[in-house]
Amino acid sequence: MSLRVVARIPVQFVILSHCLLCFGPHAVAQPESNPSAVSVRSMSVYAESVSTLKAADFKNRSYNLDGTAVQVKRGVFHYQEGANYDDVDIGGIWFLTEAHDGSQYAVVSLSHDYGGSGVDDGFVQVFTVANKRLELVQELSFDEKANGSGVKFDANSRRLTIRARTTDDSPECCAKSLDVSDFVWNGRGFTFTKVVRIPVSPYTAR
Repeated sequence: MSLRVVARIPVQFVILSHCLLCFGPHAVAQPESNPSAVSVRSMSVYAESVSTLKAADFKNRSYNLDGTAVQVKRGVFHYQEGANYDDVDIGGIWFLTEAHDGSQYAVVSLSHDYGGSGVDDGFVQVFTVANKRLELVQELSFDEKANGSGVKFDANSRRLTIRARTTDDSPECCAKSLDVSDFVWNGRGFTFTKVVRIPVSPYTAR
């Protein structure tokens, strides 16, 4: 299995200028006029056969993460080759049901650490069932190599918040800031609403 360094091209979004969230006693959120650091892709990728969404075993299945197939077992994946390694873990699984038509969706948060390459990626994948097959309908991806990065999802309000390392010229070891991006559920996936940029506190890598 080969390890890859992944280049990320951020999706451009309209930015609303007000504070979302601050970290640490000296962190001051700033309205962000540049694109969010979260890449969003809509898709229709069919996977294994399942009778219902709840029948899918999301902690024990194969995931495609930026072109790399990983077989997760009990919520984790580990591969070691010398000093290099791949680590994947599932951070959360949430199920949603649409009131108007009963359609069901699963939201899965994953972290992928390419050890030795300096790349830590985060993913949020959205699944449904179509024609008795699991279908991946949306993927959000971002750089997690920063202290304070990660995913928060409120299943009641259906609000998704992603804290991603800002795409800038900061050295690999020492991220300067995070893009804190908000998304809302649109009935089949997530729609971007706003982003603010905040300093990393403390000034260290994740």
